[in-house]
Amino acid sequence: MTNNVRRSPGWIASVVIIAIGIAVGIGIDRLFLPDPHPESDGDQQTEESETGTLAWSEPEKIDHVELLRVAFEQSRARAHHARTTLELGNLVLDLRPEEFDGAAALLARHVEGTNSENALFCALALFSRWAEHDIARALAIAEGKGMSQSFRMTALQGVLSHWIELDPDAAVMWLKGAVGKPGISELKSAALGMMARTSPEKAAGIALGEAAPKDGYRNLQSVIAVWADYAPKQALDWLEQQESPDLNPRYLPGIVEAWALREPEDALGFALALKDPSLKQSAVNTALSAWAGRDARAAIDYMMGIPVEERPEKMIDSLTWAIGQVPLARIADIVESLPEGADRNEFVSRVANGQAWRDPSGAAMLASALSEGRQRQKTMAAVATAWARKDAPAASEWLVGLPQSPSRDAAVGAFVKVLTDSDPEGAVAWAESITDERRQAIVLMAVALRWKEIDREAAGKWIGSTDLLSDEDKQRLQKQ
Repeated sequence: MTNNVRRSPGWIASVVIIAIGIAVGIGIDRLFLPDPHPESDGDQQTEESETGTLAWSEPEKIDHVELLRVAFEQSRARAHHARTTLELGNLVLDLRPEEFDGAAALLARHVEGTNSENALFCALALFSRWAEHDIARALAIAEGKGMSQSFRMTALQGVLSHWIELDPDAAVMWLKGAVGKPGISELKSAALGMMARTSPEKAAGIALGEAAPKDGYRNLQSVIAVWADYAPKQALDWLEQQESPDLNPRYLPGIVEAWALREPEDALGFALALKDPSLKQSAVNTALSAWAGRDARAAIDYMMGIPVEERPEKMIDSLTWAIGQVPLARIADIVESLPEGADRNEFVSRVANGQAWRDPSGAAMLASALSEGRQRQKTMAAVATAWARKDAPAASEWLVGLPQSPSRDAAVGAFVKVLTDSDPEGAVAWAESITDERRQAIVLMAVALRWKEIDREAAGKWIGSTDLLSDEDKQRLQKQ
């Protein structure tokens, strides 16, 4: 085998990236098929030694299509000499132009078999190479009769990966002429995305000029996603120059997100300066989320450091939304360093309330950072409710460990409300631990009313015997 001559690894990497780009369009779950039986170094050396003389003395006489066929058979059978995907790709790189037709026919057959992922990967590499030599022939074979849709789409993607860089106008013209054929819309979107790597403004202009708004928006999204990844400010400048009012809400948040991954302070500063309230809120949320995912402390410190008079109206909402996927234990560490005050308390309360259903233990840890007061009581009650519904025994252990306080009473009251449906007697026992007599009476009345709905006789016996309710409350309950 002619293993001594290879294209650059960067070329192979580009093909892999392109392969991922078409996965959605052709429904491929994965384009790599790991080989559970990699061949040993010794076996590889033996095989190379058997063909080495031929490879060095008369390489033009090697039948690379036959080598590819054997490799696929071995891979399909999971034999000792099975090739990995990249090794199969290397065989494709060895093909001579006159062998392309035979290789295409071979790969088209394997696409329908058990080794389809490897065959599609090789087809992508093959047709990308083919387009370098003869675009017309590569297109003709890709669109030939009898080809499966997945093979056809992959082959065309390979052709376009080279064509869109060599002659983008001709490639786009061909795509326009193929409108209506199965898969062409997805292929065009992917092709314009590839074009955006070198000619983003031209690709964006083509997408924006689409006759059908649905296709135009989808294609423009593909272009802007690529553009924003390497030049977000340039993409924003282009977007601001467009006259269509529909474009900003659709694409600006995505560009800001890509920008925030590179320069979070600049991206967030841009978002905060936007005039449109709804667009501003969306862009701020997006930028904060991207920043918080990488450095939650820096994002929170930045927002909390904005002077009160300059803060956006829903700053706490934005912060809460942004850290939705950040572990609460990490947030608790950050909160400890924030200065005491209304902003800190409101932020902690919002986060704990919003995340209690997902992580009640973490939310409880956050709530404990609040100073005693009404906000802490409401937050502790919210945590107790979520935790009781998710894991009542764990919630009860948490309550047992809390010191007596108004916030504990609020948490116990919320826990009792949930527990009453399944265990009224247990709910009464917990209500007895509430130290505030007025709150205790309200909670016990609620338990008694719900208990009567569940088991009127048992509830009546408890009401008649308990000394936790006043005579007035008992009379009121007996009338209901």
